[in-house]
Amino acid sequence: MSSQYSTELCKVFVEEYFGSVASKVITVLLDYGRLNLQQIAQHTKYTPKQVSQCLVALIQHHLVLHATESLGTRDTTWYEPVWEEAYRLARWGTELFIAKEVLSNESATIMKFILMNGRIKGQYIYDTFAGEDKKKLQTLQASLTMLVRQKFLMKVRDVHMTPLADRRNKMYAAKIKGRSEADPKDVKQWNVEVDRQLKDSEEMDNSPTAGLVQAAKGPSSLLKRAKSAGDNLTADPQAFFKVNHDKFVIIMRSQAICNLAKRRTGEITGKVYEYFLKQLEPEMLSVKQDMSAKTITAATLARSVPKDMDLMSVLAKPQQEGPRGKKRRLRDDDDDEDGSPGPKKEEDEDEDEDMDDEDEDEDEDEDEDEEMGEGGVSSAQRASQVAMHLEILCQDSMSFLKRVSNKNQGEYAVDFAVVTERLKQFEFEQIVSDKYSEHAVRIVRILKDKGKVDEKQMSALSLRKSAQVRDLSAELHRAGIIDLQEIPKTADRAPRATIFLWFFRPDRARSLVLDDIYKAITRAQQRIGHEKKRRARLITKAEIQRQGGAALTDRENKEIQRMNAIQEKLAVQIMRMDRLAMIFQLPATH
Repeated sequence: MSSQYSTELCKVFVEEYFGSVASKVITVLLDYGRLNLQQIAQHTKYTPKQVSQCLVALIQHHLVLHATESLGTRDTTWYEPVWEEAYRLARWGTELFIAKEVLSNESATIMKFILMNGRIKGQYIYDTFAGEDKKKLQTLQASLTMLVRQKFLMKVRDVHMTPLADRRNKMYAAKIKGRSEADPKDVKQWNVEVDRQLKDSEEMDNSPTAGLVQAAKGPSSLLKRAKSAGDNLTADPQAFFKVNHDKFVIIMRSQAICNLAKRRTGEITGKVYEYFLKQLEPEMLSVKQDMSAKTITAATLARSVPKDMDLMSVLAKPQQEGPRGKKRRLRDDDDDEDGSPGPKKEEDEDEDEDMDDEDEDEDEDEDEDEEMGEGGVSSAQRASQVAMHLEILCQDSMSFLKRVSNKNQGEYAVDFAVVTERLKQFEFEQIVSDKYSEHAVRIVRILKDKGKVDEKQMSALSLRKSAQVRDLSAELHRAGIIDLQEIPKTADRAPRATIFLWFFRPDRARSLVLDDIYKAITRAQQRIGHEKKRRARLITKAEIQRQGGAALTDRENKEIQRMNAIQEKLAVQIMRMDRLAMIFQLPATH
């Protein structure tokens, strides 16, 4: 559900990409909700033709959904805004950067083309970028097929243009058609069936073959007899495709969790965790998907970790043990209590000889391992080293991983519901610490753990004076971070006869922080627009100069460079704030 600042943010970005008319239309829809064409025209003061042309562009980019229903003798089309899609306009730069880093430059070019058009037909992509060049066409087909296979792109269907409530109502109407009365049991069964149909429709988007068709057989494909039918699929040239923003949220979530893991456990352990999450990403189709049942063993992960990564240099070496599990004693330990060397027993001498023999055997084993594995480490030893890092991640209070079994040096899984919740709390506490103080974070943690606490208890638990706790709690209360409940003992509600209990509601506090982030992003984008408006004539002159017009003076060039530097700094800040907003937007997976 959109708020005041999220609505303002959507208005600013729609105006930046689509113009003032589209901005006015989307603002009216966000303010008033579901409207028809005449109502939108009435609120915006534009003509129905202008509104209709604007709605076509917004529907093309999935910013507006529509549904037609019969009212008497005529059909009426209703329009509904999708503020999440409007907000994603702020994420275009981040998504293109990820596409370039994770995939390739060509994939990023295809995605930029689709983002600029909202949705596009596969054949039109081929005609635009390849033309008559058959070699380029083959490369383009391979790139587009890869994007569809990995779910960076998804096939557009009619259901994507219709609001969920209208789809549900249409399915439900088909169930009750021709019935004058309905039994409560039938109603319950219909609801179950409708939910199942909606779930089946959603699973169609996540199907491995969605948007793919059997490739046409040619001379080159006939030579590849080993190829299975499932591997001989290509992107459907007649299908329309759009960008799957959820896939990028999955990658951004993994990056945020990995960054936190590196801060808490070290660079190498965080890198191992990054490779662990990368193995899960191809199977993750939505941020809401529960992946707790998907496990990866240390032996499997060890094959993905680069051989040249030093896993042992950051780990403490375990104490060596001798036969029968006895730890090796140093020579100095044989001294008497007064510091003088004591007589050595024959039993100890025999034990030391056995240990020396064992050391020689271990040296021989190491020589064999150097021959067996690259870098002097066998596959089993490498898996054991990876397992040590995975155990560190399991033991961390953030619960980055959970151990499922001991299969193949250990079998591990990620509970994204737990990790996401703790990531949100960590980032929230960081904001509270930066904005207020560490003592404010202590109060928030006390209230989160203990529930409702009065001032005396809070003072005792936080080890702070009552006056200090009172002032800080009042400041946090004014900001909406913590709440206060009054429990009067008497009917006159006298303050002395009233118990004041402080408590913390995480969801509400985080939503207020998220609103502040939306507000900051909006102000940064507005500043970019303001800088452009101040130099409108200069920008126009620079565009004319690029087309062969008069050259700019040195002063004008410096002003252009200054404007570009300001825009770059603001764009970087918007990207950073968007990554923080993404964390607080993450839903619980189960």
